[in-house]
Amino acid sequence: MGLVFIEASVQNNDKQKEINMLVDSGASYSLITEAVWKQLGLKPKKGNGIRPC
Repeated sequence: MGLVFIEASVQNNDKQKEINMLVDSGASYSLITEAVWKQLGLKPKKGNGIRPC
């Protein structure tokens, strides 16, 4: 069995980015790079556990 990647679209308001993501059926979270995080204009919120990787 190999690794499975998908093409995904992530969006924040009017900003959208197409990225490749690794499929992990046992994962609790999905991660995006800090570069994509910044391109989308995302900001961490205290206590939600969401941070750029």
